[in-house]
Amino acid sequence: MKSNEILKAIGLPKSKYNNAHCSKLASVYSLLKEVKGDIISAEIVGSEELFFGRDTENSYDWKRGKEIKVNNEGQSIKAEKIKVVTSYGGVYSFAIPIENAFYYSVLDLLGISYKDTKVEITEFKMGVILVPEILDDIKRAAKFVSKNDLKPQLGCVCLDFSGECVQVVATDAHRLYLSRKRGYERNDKTPFKILISAESVKELCSVKVDYESPITIKVVDKETAYFNDIKVSLYDGYQKFPDYKAVIPTYDTSMVFDRKAMISNVKKVMPYSNKSTMQVNFHLNGKIEMMAEDRDFEFGTTASFPYVSKDFQDTDIAFNGKFLVETLGVFKSSEVSMLHNGIPTKPAIFTDGSERVLVCPLMIKD
Repeated sequence: MKSNEILKAIGLPKSKYNNAHCSKLASVYSLLKEVKGDIISAEIVGSEELFFGRDTENSYDWKRGKEIKVNNEGQSIKAEKIKVVTSYGGVYSFAIPIENAFYYSVLDLLGISYKDTKVEITEFKMGVILVPEILDDIKRAAKFVSKNDLKPQLGCVCLDFSGECVQVVATDAHRLYLSRKRGYERNDKTPFKILISAESVKELCSVKVDYESPITIKVVDKETAYFNDIKVSLYDGYQKFPDYKAVIPTYDTSMVFDRKAMISNVKKVMPYSNKSTMQVNFHLNGKIEMMAEDRDFEFGTTASFPYVSKDFQDTDIAFNGKFLVETLGVFKSSEVSMLHNGIPTKPAIFTDGSERVLVCPLMIKD
């Protein structure tokens, strides 16, 4: 396990001292993996306490009228001391925090039996079984959530269970991500939604996906769910999430283009765009022409490349270049389609045939 994974497993905040301590634990774990074949015995020899974040910090002494250094004892965590003996005479001893994913991983590595103290969720309102790829969808959706604290519902990722399928949805009011449809197992197929809070979205994005094991979601109450054994906080207010289905237009015409060529050319012209709007203007007429300019500084540039095909009318349209690059980065296919009808004020839908991202255009100024 890497140091950041250990930090997360133990449940400690990031800090200079916590990171350093977990880095040492990561080195111990790496060593154990290296010498595993030579280990002849491994046992728990005692218990102790570890202090994470112990250091000195500045404090203001009002009586003396000056800053003084005080000892910060940090956070005390229960630990066990483990002794390992190898066939070549090496003896290693170290202490690790107990009852966390890192602790169980070390014991599994050393072949030390233990009683798993993980909480088994037996009482819950609803249970759903999903394919593990749903975590990949959540990670992609996380790129499109809003950072506006005044609209917390837009900082969430929505899981929309409708009929026989579930889709992952996220929007920042400028773009809207809609994942491919996934099947799920549940006796009652009544439609429902859950909103994963911004904090839990970040946590799920750091989870390594085990593609051999399904994800079981257990909804305990309005504010809590478990994704397998990961506790997830929910936003109690899914009714406030936008009615995204009502804003997605239906197009029967599109333009197909090379995804990497589009990204490359947008990145080429984007430095010349206005820094507040990042506006890139597109002229779609026989080929993809783009232009960016900053009129405040009177400079600009152009670029062009051919599209693969187009069957909507020639048009001029503008997008935020940064948003467009981030959108196209979600897809992995070599070619992407832009669904549109040629009206420059209408949003475009970018898709690889499975996932979709709706992007609102910017107003083109003469």
